[in-house]
Amino acid sequence: MKLSQALRYVSGIILLAAVMFVGCVDVDNPNVSTVDLRTLTKFVYLNTQADVLRVTIDGSPVVQLAQGEETTFLNLPAGKRQMIFTYASGTKADTVSALSLPQDRKINFFCIYDPSAGVSSLQRQIIQIHTTYDGNIQYIPGKALVRFINFASVSAKLRLYRGIDSTITATIGFGGTTQYDTASVGPQFKVLSATNAVLVNVTSISGGEGRYSVVLYGNGTAYKVIKED
Repeated sequence: MKLSQALRYVSGIILLAAVMFVGCVDVDNPNVSTVDLRTLTKFVYLNTQADVLRVTIDGSPVVQLAQGEETTFLNLPAGKRQMIFTYASGTKADTVSALSLPQDRKINFFCIYDPSAGVSSLQRQIIQIHTTYDGNIQYIPGKALVRFINFASVSAKLRLYRGIDSTITATIGFGGTTQYDTASVGPQFKVLSATNAVLVNVTSISGGEGRYSVVLYGNGTAYKVIKED
């Protein structure tokens, strides 16, 4: 019995020493390895007027986008970042001192400014795509995954054609997002208002298998198809 108690006592001392050692690691020591947390970020500028938006992150210019343009996926540090948004004229649109980018995620970072559609100041919205694991296929091979995102001044829905069949999403308002729906490669779609008026007539999605977002903006007739994988 005494031997068993002694062993438990020694084990407790070893465990306590290990905890104290881990707690004393100096994270500012350059010889201590740390995990580099990243996020893959695509910036998208939704504006139907002639304008250019510049984005600075932590003091460094990162992107410059004209109306309706998007970037490739940029490999950025995750966590809290300082972002400054300015127009080409030099007018500051917005400053965010601690905007958090999610770690190990692939995201769309939408910037919306369109006074003609009632968006009189820059709006920002992050919409996540999926986690980023190297070598992990994030879509169904041989298929297209399609969802609908609405940044227009009108509520709308998406009809996705899948051969002789079709599906239709729920009606969503500004900033709304639907779930992905599965279709064969190269599907067609149509965008309808809440009352079934045609906003965007039948259009095909090209680009092969992968994930796609159909994004409506402006007054409801401007759109983009964003390939995410």
